[in-house]
Amino acid sequence: MYEPGYASYITKEDILRFTVSDPILTHASLVYPSLNLNRIQGSEAFNDTYYHQGEAIRLLKERISSSEYRVASNAIIYAVTCLMYFEVGPLFFRVGLFLDVRNHRF
Repeated sequence: MYEPGYASYITKEDILRFTVSDPILTHASLVYPSLNLNRIQGSEAFNDTYYHQGEAIRLLKERISSSEYRVASNAIIYAVTCLMYFEVGPLFFRVGLFLDVRNHRF
């Protein structure tokens, strides 16, 4: 259920600034919208989608394997979440698991 003021302290500008602050975030954030645009246009070639997905995965692999990063940053957590949603999101809707997640109160 929507609660007014729940995330009002986060502006669109803040989200955009965060998304373009790191190439991993940019590519991970563009995976799902590019898929939707391809579907709207009736395209069966999802080159843009797979490009952004591949770049996000490649950059994540480099970042995680780098000894410079010992702790997962917000960028890594967000990128993994975007990629996970792209992979398993349809399963939640198809099987009905989404209803259980949506109704669960934290």
